[in-house]
Amino acid sequence: MRNFALAAFASATILSACGGGAPKTQAELLLGEWDQTAPVTITQDGQTVIISEGELEYDEDGTSEGEALMTITTMPAEINAFRIKGNTTYVLAGNALTETLTSGTVTAVGDTAQAIQIAELIQASMMQVPTSSSTIVSLDKDTLVVRENESGAEITYKRD
Repeated sequence: MRNFALAAFASATILSACGGGAPKTQAELLLGEWDQTAPVTITQDGQTVIISEGELEYDEDGTSEGEALMTITTMPAEINAFRIKGNTTYVLAGNALTETLTSGTVTAVGDTAQAIQIAELIQASMMQVPTSSSTIVSLDKDTLVVRENESGAEITYKRD
């Protein structure tokens, strides 16, 4: 019986030593795909914008890609929704996340000439201020919460 107890203890010790290893770093936890959990409303310069359906993916090589639906509530419904996609490089220093847009597209959800023209203007303006910064409020294996420093908006994502 004593040999069985020693064998069981040794097996448990070996398994616990193999299980999981060191806790993941902030940078390691950030990697992967994330889905926005709820729409976020941002009001700046007299415009109210709702960001929804956000998806992000952070890669080990310091690049990321994302997309979201942007709805400008102060515009008529037929010209107020846009699908935004972007590719960035990112740097994570502690809780500070800085992203620099390397390419981006904005597509009007409506197919009117005016909506398409507005999408082109938004896309051009995206590249004029390519760097954005956020603060990671919390991050674990399942949830990412960031606060955009420019707008103060807090967005929650769940691991995809």
